[in-house]
This record gives sequence, C-alpha cells and structure tokens, in this order.
Amino acid sequence: MPLGSESAGARAPELRRAAPSASSSPSLGQAAGIFLLSLVIYNANFRCLWSYDTLPARLSAIALWTTGRLYLDPFESLIRGTPDYWYHRTPGGHLVSRYSPVVPLLVSPLFLPAAVYAASRGIDGAEFTTMSEASEKVAASVVASLSVVAVYFLLRRFASPANAALLVLAYAFGTETWVIGSQALWQHGMSELLLALLLLALGGRKPAALVLAGIAAGLLVANRLPNAFFAAAAVGYVLVHRRERMLAFAAFPAAICAVMLVYNLAFFRDAFGGYSSDGVLYLQRLVRGPDRFDGVLGLLVSPGRGLLVFSPFLIFLAASQRAPATAELSRLLAFFVPAAGLQLLFYGTFYGWVGGHSYGPRLLADLTPVLILGLVPAIEALGHGTARRLFVGLLAFAIAVQAIGAFCYPSGGSNWKLDVWRLDNLQYWMELRGGLAPTSVPRFFSTEKHASIDRVGGTRQVAIAGAELEEKRNA
Repeated sequence: MPLGSESAGARAPELRRAAPSASSSPSLGQAAGIFLLSLVIYNANFRCLWSYDTLPARLSAIALWTTGRLYLDPFESLIRGTPDYWYHRTPGGHLVSRYSPVVPLLVSPLFLPAAVYAASRGIDGAEFTTMSEASEKVAASVVASLSVVAVYFLLRRFASPANAALLVLAYAFGTETWVIGSQALWQHGMSELLLALLLLALGGRKPAALVLAGIAAGLLVANRLPNAFFAAAAVGYVLVHRRERMLAFAAFPAAICAVMLVYNLAFFRDAFGGYSSDGVLYLQRLVRGPDRFDGVLGLLVSPGRGLLVFSPFLIFLAASQRAPATAELSRLLAFFVPAAGLQLLFYGTFYGWVGGHSYGPRLLADLTPVLILGLVPAIEALGHGTARRLFVGLLAFAIAVQAIGAFCYPSGGSNWKLDVWRLDNLQYWMELRGGLAPTSVPRFFSTEKHASIDRVGGTRQVAIAGAELEEKRNA
C-alpha cells in the first residue's frame, strides 16, 4: 500500500538489498555530538523530577561510596516520616531499597561528589539534599543520553542517515525517555539503555557481541523483572539464528540471575525480592478482577496515560506491518515486537497500571527502543508527501508534550489526578495551564537545615502546591 510518493512494493527490492556497511556507520564524533546535545537539553530545566521510587537509587549509590554497602542505615534520619513502600528492613535489621541494586551499582561513579560532601559535611543540611538531587539528575541524564547514542547506532544499521536522525529525535525527545528516563533515576532509563544495547549487540558479528548481548539481557532482567519478556525474546533469537553461540550468550545472564537470587534471599527471604508483594496483588487482580484488561486500553489511549495520546507518531507502527524491511531487521522484530506486546498486556492487567504520580505512560517507557526500531520499515517506505509531513507534525506535537512535562510538571497538579479517563485530566494541558515549575538553582544557595528529606524536596513541594491550586480551581 502506498505510504507516500512511492509504493512499498516498488521499494521492496531496494530495501532488501540495503545492508549496513562500515562506511555508513556513525563516527565517534557523531556519537559525542548526539550525547552532548541530549545531555544539554535534558538538563535545560535545571531540576530533578525525583520521586520516592527514585530516591532509593540515589541514596544507595551514595551509601556504596561512604560505607561500601547498599545499606541505607546512614540515612535513617532522612527516611523517617517518608512512605515505607520504597524501603525494607532486612532480617538483620538493616534498611535497604525495595528496588533492584542494578541502577545504583552502575551509576555510583557519578555520585562521588555527593558522597564526598556527605563524608565531610554530613547529611543534615539542605546543601547535601541539593547536591544529591543534582547528582541524581546528572546520572539519569547521562544514562538517557547514552541510550540515545545506542539507539542511533542501532537505527543506522537499518535506516538511511536522514531517517535514523528523524527517529532518534523521536526517541530522545518525543517519548518518555525525556520526562521519565532523563529526569530522575527511575528504573526505566536504565532499562531503555540495556534494551538498546541488547538489540545492538544481537546484530553484531564479532564473537564478543553475543557475550555483550548476554550481559545486557541479564542486567535487563535484574534491573526490572518484567523485562524478562525481552530477555526471553533474545534467547529465542539466539536459539533460532545463532545457536552455535548460545553458550557464550547464556553464561552471563545465568550468573547475573544467580547473584540476584542470592541477594533477594539474603535481604528479603524471597526469591522475587521487593517484587513479591506486587506479584501477589497482580495475580489476585488477574484471576479475580472483572476489569482486569481495562489498563491495556488505558495505556494506549486514555487522556492521562495513553501512549498514543502522548506520542501520537507511534500510530505509524501500524504501517510498518505491511512495509518491507531488511532480513536482519525482520528477524529482530519477529521476536521483540511480540515481547513488547506481552509487556503491554502485563502492565495493562497490573493493578497499578496508571503508574502512580508521574507524567505520561511511565510503565511503557521500557518498550521505547523496540517501538522506535519498529517504525523503521514504515519511515523508510515514506516518500516526501503527505504521509511524511503527517509523521513530522505528530512528532513535533509529541516533543511539545514532553517539553511541557520537563519544564512544567507538576505545577498543574496533574500527578494527583489518577482518574486518567477524564478528558479534563489531560495531563499536558493541565501542566501547560500550571505554567513553568521552579528550578532547583536557587536552592544551591540555601542554608536551610532539615530533619527529613521531604523538607527540601523541590518536586514534592511543587506537587503539593499544584494540588492546592487545583483544589482552589474546583472550589
């Protein structure tokens, strides 16, 4: 079916002949430029959109420097009074994060300045919270920027330079990569990076490529258990297309999973660690809930959390079903698109599919590298006519939506509006009306003392102010 000035059928032979060559690979200079541009834009709002879901990664990374362990005991005075869903007391009486240790372990080098400050000046001043918050933002933006580079290298294997640039722009600034992945240490940003590296390594021809793919797959699951769908897709891909290298691929995932099992049993007395209680609630909803599939539709089209509402250019994924693709790309998509569909189904039947107090379809952020890769056939088949202009227009809208989140959220109080099907709870409209949120810059000069991390939590203060504003509007 024609998608532009040329028909898909006419372009099929051309696309099937196309193959990546060494001369068409991105240069290190291009990679550095993409990384730095992403890093600058991600930090242009001068604030960290942290949450109690991201706080444990920050504190655990600092604890690794100051104590050599993942215990949060040194921060007990800061933790006191905060919700208890994000931390856990081990059988030995120590405080630890309920979340995977993968993120704090991998980003800990970026927390050295905050750790030095904590060791020399203590943790009781506003300066420590500001420095640790700034370190979290830098770490998150570095992880997201690295994922942008990885996705660009991946796209250049299957798309023309112009289309690869267009799609990496979509990935970096038209999806949750911007407002979720780059703004705080959610697990999603690291999942995006690891998934992009996994896809990149699976297509590598050097013997070490599948070893690196195995490491990425193992860390992907260890970081966030629902990513097991993508690890399973990678196993299937290797079994079918690279069976002779299966042992090289599987060794590291097995070792990483074994380490995580020991960690979970030691700290939680449960093989699933901090996921155990969520798993019970999920199964109860799946078995008993009459509305157990309502979240699937909600994650796609609801005003408050719909993927196609926040990133409408992804509608072009439907066109990719009939557009031609290279053999290698077709093999990857054959395994990873179903995996993305299963993860959507999993989250859609999850009791907390809304994703709590956050901006956009946060839970689907992990899928983003696969979704962007899935757009390649459709975008390669586009000509220069109406279809391409429509895609660019939808992408521009998505970038504007993400910019509103980066610079305004949560000043409009939308994070407290969890009835995501109401049209008046359209998140980006609420946040646009709320105006620009304050930056963290003034707090670098603050001398306020505090006993709880809430006292200087800029994002939380803005959220409370936004909720109060909404109450006044509704009065």
